[in-house]
Amino acid sequence: MRDILVYLDGTSCGESVMGTAAEIAADSSDVTLLSEAVAAAMPGRGLVEGDPELAAFRDRYRRPSFTPARPATGDVVRAFVGVDGGSTSTKGVLLAEDETVLFKHYQLSKGNPIQDTIDVFEGLRAQVEGAGARLEVLGVGTTGYAKDILKDVLHADAALVEGGGGKVRSAGVERRRAVEQGVGHGFGAVV
Repeated sequence: MRDILVYLDGTSCGESVMGTAAEIAADSSDVTLLSEAVAAAMPGRGLVEGDPELAAFRDRYRRPSFTPARPATGDVVRAFVGVDGGSTSTKGVLLAEDETVLFKHYQLSKGNPIQDTIDVFEGLRAQVEGAGARLEVLGVGTTGYAKDILKDVLHADAALVEGGGGKVRSAGVERRRAVEQGVGHGFGAVV
């Protein structure tokens, strides 16, 4: 058996060029598992050695667990909405004034970022209302590939390239002040 690395364009390399992927696949005795081919091409230490290192790696990079807020019946949940309109999914969060994440909602894309975002808003609101509370939106920020169209459709306060999170809250504070003075798009309303 020979180690052969097959490129995506169908050509291969190794000690000598062996033909296209179809030709190589026709003679399965010439094909090794991809992991073996990669190991042969890139000898050396792997990411971890053994179970103890793997467990330590997983512990170090484990996402912290999330517990949604538990508002009391009749409470008004005052929050900023953050929406990430991505190509494969849309994600939303409700962020308290103290920057605590109150609720999250995740939606696989159905091909329409506007409808996906409507579904996310409905999911966030359903979580708040499911606790017997009402939602007061203080501001809206968008990010992701659909950020600009969502900003326009939602009359959002900010459309940000990912990584500028603090700007959403400050934009929302300014929007809330404008709403309190009778100016703006009405994001201060209880919905």
